Amino acid sequence: MLNIKNGIFLIFLLSILGCAKEDLNEVEVATLNFTNINTTQYSAKFYYKCSSDLVDLQIIWSENQNVDINNYEKHLSIPNNQTEVEISNLEPNKIYYFKITAKKSNNQYYSSELKITTLNVDISLTDNHLINFNTPHTTPEENISIINAIKSENNIYILSQVIGIPGYEVSYEIIKTDTGGNKIWQFSINETVGTTEIISEIHELSDNNFVIIGATYIDFTSQQPYGTPKVFVIKFNNLGNILWKKYYPIATRNLYIRGSSSKNGMIKFAYGSGGIHSPFEQYSIDNDGNILDHKELNFPDNIFDKIYYNNDNSIINYGRRDQYPNDGLAAYEGLVEKYSENYNLEWIKLYGIYYGGDDSFDVIKPSTSNGYSIIGSYGGENRFDDNSKWILKLDQAGNMIWEKKETRNDFIYYGKDLIPYVNGDIIVMFHETYYPNYPAYDICSVTKYNAEGSILWNYKDGLDNNTDTFVPVKIFETLNNEFIILGNDNTTALSRIRLKRILIN
Repeated sequence: MLNIKNGIFLIFLLSILGCAKEDLNEVEVATLNFTNINTTQYSAKFYYKCSSDLVDLQIIWSENQNVDINNYEKHLSIPNNQTEVEISNLEPNKIYYFKITAKKSNNQYYSSELKITTLNVDISLTDNHLINFNTPHTTPEENISIINAIKSENNIYILSQVIGIPGYEVSYEIIKTDTGGNKIWQFSINETVGTTEIISEIHELSDNNFVIIGATYIDFTSQQPYGTPKVFVIKFNNLGNILWKKYYPIATRNLYIRGSSSKNGMIKFAYGSGGIHSPFEQYSIDNDGNILDHKELNFPDNIFDKIYYNNDNSIINYGRRDQYPNDGLAAYEGLVEKYSENYNLEWIKLYGIYYGGDDSFDVIKPSTSNGYSIIGSYGGENRFDDNSKWILKLDQAGNMIWEKKETRNDFIYYGKDLIPYVNGDIIVMFHETYYPNYPAYDICSVTKYNAEGSILWNYKDGLDNNTDTFVPVKIFETLNNEFIILGNDNTTALSRIRLKRILIN
């Protein structure tokens, strides 16, 4: 009787061991540990785990069920020494079927099939109109374009340039509007015919007033040319009243600003030609225009392209740099480097370093995680053949956390603006231009990424052969998930300023 019981127990034990072995094989070979972590409008993130003796690991997927190695639409090779993978470039509001497949001893194994539905984000254009305001010129035709803009509470302050044709009278207009684009007031900065000047910066100060910063060869009062150019700063209040106007000589004889800021009760601005062996100047003034510091710098081997001032007064120089300037070829890499307040170099990073590509950065802003978000254009390895939108998240030492690229043949991309969020999400805005064949056309794209780089939603104001000739400049969030985009309308030969409003549901 005991032997019979022992026999039954042995059979039962072998049965248990057999199931455990089968389950173990399914986990290690068939990779049953394949689960979905997160799904957005355009991407899906997965967790997976498999045994080390598997080879040729792939994720395969399709819009149809029963995916296998002979029946799939797309695939991605994955390493077996990692545990997470993200699939991008999916379409919103669609069902996809995913499996992991791998080989062992010439046998093909599969995970269970996962069904994923991407999110449906409804994006609607709720406003699209020209911003109208008075211009001071008597010429019948004018080019009116937005240069820069800032948002303060429920108002927008727009810095615009107006060029009268055919006399080429140039003026700069400051227009205050509400968030609907309705003009509240405006004033002109200059109305001189033929003036050589560049005005590009506008800031809100800690005393709730505003400044614009520019440079000119002409004295606004006497209309006589200076022997050397001068930077001018104009302070005004929220009623449009000019409080003061002051001038600051620059020895560089160059009108191109490299950066400016208004932080900690201090206004900073820097000018320079952006060339090797070129002098570089920086002023620091208080909110009343008094000079606190003036630096004349010369870096024999460095080029200051664009400058961002951090809250601790350290400096970020970003843009592009030719890492081999003496080889006779102009090939650039994306550049970010950090200096102390006294311009001592702390670190330098080059990105996208495939020799022969033309890479550059357009906009950088600090993220709440003590790093930076930066956008620009990635030239790739074949110059314009694979030009891409380029979005990077960096840590505070410039090390890359993640990067995203999006490319289409025959497009050029310009990073225009970005919005960082406290939780690490970012919104990026690009101007995309199709250029090789007539008619060329423009597309405004706005994309939101989460802190890990997954796309949450994407908006484009047109598709191929877009007839909406709108070039974006600035984007602001007015309400939760409601945004206004300011840019230049080029529908006719004469530019105008246009406002678009999009709502994300």
